[in-house]
Amino acid sequence: MMVLLRLIALSLAAALSSLLASLVVRDVVRSTATPVRPLLREAKYFLYLFQTESTVPTPYLSLRSPVSEFLCLTFASRHSDCPLYSPGSSWTMGRNQLWFAATKRVPRFLYYIFLDDDITFISGNFTTFQNGLLKYRPALAGPRYHGFRRKTLSGAEAQTQHGLDAALLAFHVDVVFDGVLLPYFDGFDCTSWVLSQVLLTELQKLLYDGNAIQLNSCVVEN
Repeated sequence: MMVLLRLIALSLAAALSSLLASLVVRDVVRSTATPVRPLLREAKYFLYLFQTESTVPTPYLSLRSPVSEFLCLTFASRHSDCPLYSPGSSWTMGRNQLWFAATKRVPRFLYYIFLDDDITFISGNFTTFQNGLLKYRPALAGPRYHGFRRKTLSGAEAQTQHGLDAALLAFHVDVVFDGVLLPYFDGFDCTSWVLSQVLLTELQKLLYDGNAIQLNSCVVEN
């Protein structure tokens, strides 16, 4: 039933995609900042989820902090910092295994942040990204990407974005557990590993348009 719901939503999204793509003006996002309250005693706000060949990238070790944690999966050899090991898994399979493991963690996090293992910040850093999430509280959020030809509003710290790249993508806890965007649909893995993200992007456009933002204060490349 859930797969059918996704495919129906995708069909509707495809009908609207050309219209959404034609919108060149993005909205400036206004802060919804409120005093930050802990979700539960001792809870952290951010859980970073990534897959890597065999080692944790050195910059990612800092993601274990008073406000954040990471969960990783290796696919070539085991690593003591990565509890998940899935040899030969695809990008989509790895992300879904991370999603499943993350949903079993208690207490829940405010944001679950998927990222590839080669993200480099040109402007800002992980703390800047986290501060943007707490300030605007979007359903989904990503950074700007160096070299991507997307319109950026001059002087805007954040703006709505109709299609967010998967390389660094934050999901609000409500989105993670609503069972629509996640887990990724892996039915087209045999054709192309990127199609799972294409499907998610189309659903994002349909279901969360206006509540998915690009944090312009963070610029990355991968």
